[in-house]
Amino acid sequence: HKTVAAMAASDRSKAAQYLDFFSGRPFRRSLLVKRSAGGTISQPQTERLAGLHIACKLTPDPARTTSALAAFIDGKGRSITTPVDSVGKTFARLGEAYPATVAVDALAGPDAQGHLVAKVLLQLLQEGRAAISSLPVAVGRAADPRPKAWAFARAEAALGLPMVTSQRHVTVILPKIAAAVISRLDGTNDHAMLEDWLAREIGAGRVPLPDGKEMPTEDMTSPPWQGSTSPRHSATLKPAQCWFRRHSKGGAEPSRSPPPR
Repeated sequence: HKTVAAMAASDRSKAAQYLDFFSGRPFRRSLLVKRSAGGTISQPQTERLAGLHIACKLTPDPARTTSALAAFIDGKGRSITTPVDSVGKTFARLGEAYPATVAVDALAGPDAQGHLVAKVLLQLLQEGRAAISSLPVAVGRAADPRPKAWAFARAEAALGLPMVTSQRHVTVILPKIAAAVISRLDGTNDHAMLEDWLAREIGAGRVPLPDGKEMPTEDMTSPPWQGSTSPRHSATLKPAQCWFRRHSKGGAEPSRSPPPR
């Protein structure tokens, strides 16, 4: 980065090209302006981040964290450390919120520490470790009492499409069982209701079990289930629950979201 920074002082286009080489960017997105305005474009300034929202996948790295150093791993497996407490707290907050965004104004205050945090955020963006947006991106969590997926993804899942679109405009490939669950996440169903519905769908053969699991031998149609504690519920849902637990534990790339649980 020191080489590129020195290069940028005299030839920004060449510096940008080398950054493309380092990051593996296959396509350069250029900003076309009039020739008269080209010479006035300056380096990005932290003030430009005001009012925007940032997302960054950062996972704590206990092996490298000490009392004087906070260590994290970014979405591409690269290490990032800081000895500054305010920056470490910012990294932790971004990691906890991901894939949701956090308002830059909430992270970087007007004081000296806030200015330092803003510089670090700008560096994350320039290095391709973070994404910025003009609107906030909110996401649901598996622990939400009544999980909810955004309407567009629910509509895609209900149509039986093999993939859905996230709020970050990224296509997420889902198995049929995950797509079936997504279609029901409208915020009106709690966990027990979703479990009851999923067990019935699996029992009726309308939703396939993951990994080619065979159906339990018990009769899944009668008598009607009386809540989510039925042994037959457990027998039916166990393979699905195992699949969701296995596929929702980390390892996902920054641009992808894990299947719902």
